[in-house]
Amino acid sequence: MILPIAHDRDTVRRVPWASFGLIGACFAIFTAIALTGARPFATLGFVPVDPTPWGLVAHPFVEVGAIRLFGNLLLLYLAGPLLEDVWGRPTFVALFLGGGVAAAAAHAALH
Repeated sequence: MILPIAHDRDTVRRVPWASFGLIGACFAIFTAIALTGARPFATLGFVPVDPTPWGLVAHPFVEVGAIRLFGNLLLLYLAGPLLEDVWGRPTFVALFLGGGVAAAAAHAALH
């Protein structure tokens, strides 16, 4: 199955709740980490030597710095609503989380 990345409409037809939810989750986790001064990478990050299911799912939401967070959320804001509209919410969220799992697998394979 080929997933389309562009379509013939100029606007998104519905409110992109999944995109906004992912943006909010990333921002909330970053803010909580910044306010508490915690070092979350050992618990929320993916460590190839000691992989955990929680780290596998949570690591895409943990950002190193504000500039990286801004860049990632800007890209998600610009591309997310269109992709969510074309693919549908469940597929969009599954591909977002699946991309995180694939990134963790690639990281584990390299390290």
